[in-house]
Amino acid sequence: MKKIVHTLSLFILIISSCSHADLSIAPPSENLRNTGDFLKNNYDYNLFYEALNYVGLIEKLNSEGPFTVFVVPNSAFHKKGILTKNDVLKLNKDSLFEALSNYILPIKLQSKDLPTNGVDVRYKTLSGNEISMASKYNDGYKDVSSWYVQGYFISYVRKNINLINGTIHELEYPFNFFPEQSIQEFLSNRPQYSNFVLGLKKFGIWDKLDKNNIYTIFAPTNEALKQVGITLDWLDKTDLNLYNGNRLFGAYIFYNRQLFLSDFNYLSGRYKYNIKDDDHKVEVYAPTPFRGIYDVELWLSKPNVISSIASTTKNQVSLTKNNRCSNGIIHQIDNGFITPNSSKK
Repeated sequence: MKKIVHTLSLFILIISSCSHADLSIAPPSENLRNTGDFLKNNYDYNLFYEALNYVGLIEKLNSEGPFTVFVVPNSAFHKKGILTKNDVLKLNKDSLFEALSNYILPIKLQSKDLPTNGVDVRYKTLSGNEISMASKYNDGYKDVSSWYVQGYFISYVRKNINLINGTIHELEYPFNFFPEQSIQEFLSNRPQYSNFVLGLKKFGIWDKLDKNNIYTIFAPTNEALKQVGITLDWLDKTDLNLYNGNRLFGAYIFYNRQLFLSDFNYLSGRYKYNIKDDDHKVEVYAPTPFRGIYDVELWLSKPNVISSIASTTKNQVSLTKNNRCSNGIIHQIDNGFITPNSSKK
């Protein structure tokens, strides 16, 4: 299982987004073909085609269907050094099959079929996993003005490519999807979060992260915690009974809510939540991104108290940090937030 997860993560990491020319409008006869054949004959998607063909999914996509495919363009592969078919063939076939199956729906879904202003609308993929979508309509428009899948933008001009047995939409970025990992497993497997994990354990929060619930976590790296004075040495030697752990470490966790960064577009850029088992709240501000980067700000304050802001932080968070696990989403932050002084009892 670890090998499969590692290779799935590798596939996710080898592809990233970059700008490209608009897809030219095809003559009516061009799209009178099956999905697999269309991908084979479209140069911009030939590496995606080779990956699908390698794992045996092209035959499936040339069957009756219907299918919806969220495609990754060649330019995304090129950014990570995947330039040729031979590069694709170096990937683990079983893990690649699982990863690519999450890009295919066993239905035909066009943008006009999406709910008006929906957030976290789920659709089951060919793999059996569900992927999350958000859509928004502006007044006077018959089609969506914005559409995100797993937190990533669907191209304005490369969507609703209709074929005999389905439709194709181009993604802005590939998914960071870890359906085999809980948020605990994701954090534990990455050394940059080791002090965050240790702090959650020492304050009794870790074991409360039930796999049956959902969460959004703005996870601070070890370096981010160091900026506010929290190190491994501090955690080992400090009398933690002097501090409110629900605030010091629990403030990074939203309970019972799963939010991609793109979802803040539907929340006026802001979201407030009360810290679990504490009298303080956190407000997150994530305005419209610039070139895939969100300037995410977090404020800690006490409700109904004037000038009560105790801690703040500002982070540039990439869209590539939308890490969705089996029971939540993790966004990495690299700057310190909650200080020990703001969490003293």
